[in-house]
Amino acid sequence: MSMSTRATPQGKSFPELVCELHLPSSATSASVQGHRLPLSDPHPRRIVIIGDTGCRVTTRGAQACNNSAAWPFAAIAKRAAREHPDLVIDLGDMLYREGPCPTGDQGCAGSPYGYNADANRADFFTPAVPLLSAAPWVLVRGNHEICARNGLAWFRYWEPRPFKGKCAGDLTAPYRVQIPGLQLLVQDSSAASDVKANPSQVAQYRKQFATFAKWATRPSALLTHKPLWGFVQDSSGGLVPVTADLQAASSNRLAAAIGLVLAGHVHGFEALGFGGKVASQLVIGDSATALDPAVTKNLVGRTIGGRKVKEATTLDGFAYAVLDYSTARHAWDTLVLKDPSGKPLASCRIGVGRAACRKA
Repeated sequence: MSMSTRATPQGKSFPELVCELHLPSSATSASVQGHRLPLSDPHPRRIVIIGDTGCRVTTRGAQACNNSAAWPFAAIAKRAAREHPDLVIDLGDMLYREGPCPTGDQGCAGSPYGYNADANRADFFTPAVPLLSAAPWVLVRGNHEICARNGLAWFRYWEPRPFKGKCAGDLTAPYRVQIPGLQLLVQDSSAASDVKANPSQVAQYRKQFATFAKWATRPSALLTHKPLWGFVQDSSGGLVPVTADLQAASSNRLAAAIGLVLAGHVHGFEALGFGGKVASQLVIGDSATALDPAVTKNLVGRTIGGRKVKEATTLDGFAYAVLDYSTARHAWDTLVLKDPSGKPLASCRIGVGRAACRKA
């Protein structure tokens, strides 16, 4: 089958031709120039989840992109591929090499930077090769992929709908992915306001939550870069709740069938359970980008979105997550967080009202 042109070269920043092919559901194998591609498993049992993977390089400071311990995305991709996932979920923020490496900094010396093909290759496509070869991906757009940043690359490479030759706005329509036992509801929250609700955005996101309510006729998970409910600990030790736009737009209520919210954005791991019939929130934004200050405060009993947290676990090391389907319980409810070497950091039982984790 002949591939079709998705994106033609666009100046020096994006000199390559991008091609695509919509595989028929009847396909049993696929390859491009001898490189075999992973196909969707009709009976998936394992999902690898990553978020916030790029190497932070700005004029104010930089990660040591040349050091696999300081920026372990390649190690995470290689080790996560060994988990033999049936699907990979990337919660967004793929490019962080936004500025030149500071003069004299050997940790990132020679790094490309900016919103171009070279920086995207260094930050994502090259280190992700093992995991890209392991399973199909569902990608969520992050705030580093807005039009003012790496948005053109988002639409050239990762947006599942046709490319129109430009960055087509900062609020794309939601869509859903069906897998046995779970429906993935994918939301573009890349431009959502973190701590102060923007009325115009709230109105737009409110329409999306109404769409999710119509779609949620079976067990579902909401995939959104910015958390519906999450905490950041500031430099003074205070807790800052996020994300204001999404909380206002949803009125902090989701359809009963949405039992899980998966997000990144906060550079750490958080698992929040609220009890009752409220969806649990997992934040997985710790897959190689420079980590945020650790959340050291106990989150149990804290209020966010008008609800009290009843179960909470936070971790601040680099990690990826493995979500498994339980055939005994007929549910995607078993999650293990692992460090770049594959060592378990925490084991969780998740679901509606529940996010019970035990640290290793």
